Amino acid sequence: MVREQAFFEAYLSNFIEGTEFTVDEAIRIVYDHAMPPARPADAHDVASTFELISDPVDARDIPGSGTEFMAQLERRHARLMAARPDKRPGQFKQEANRVGSYQFVAPELVRGTLDRGFALGDQLTLPFSRAVFMMFLISEVHPFDDGISRSPDESGS
Repeated sequence: MVREQAFFEAYLSNFIEGTEFTVDEAIRIVYDHAMPPARPADAHDVASTFELISDPVDARDIPGSGTEFMAQLERRHARLMAARPDKRPGQFKQEANRVGSYQFVAPELVRGTLDRGFALGDQLTLPFSRAVFMMFLISEVHPFDDGISRSPDESGS
């Protein structure tokens, strides 16, 4: 059940970002490691998302500080975006990013915001509350050029 849940999380999270494969194609990518020659980067996105979600060792890696949290984000992003070197895998953004008129946290404020946000989230005692807070923090800071969203509406300026 866990592997199937991880599969559909990987499949759907990439699908809503525009990386569309049929379920059968995604099954072959994830379970058979059959990368379609015409779309290797897209296939890697699905496969690496699945690998991250289903990695039991990585799932137990719980950061104890803001510094560890940022290192974990950078490591996971590098793994996720390895097939897209143009997106600077594992490196925090250097230019402002936005969606429509919404501006995300400025590049020079990313590390401080994540560090302070981690400290605030670390005060939450309920695991679900902490998870939701950390997801919100990451999505609002949007610390990378890409890898959280790949929608065509996203602009690097």
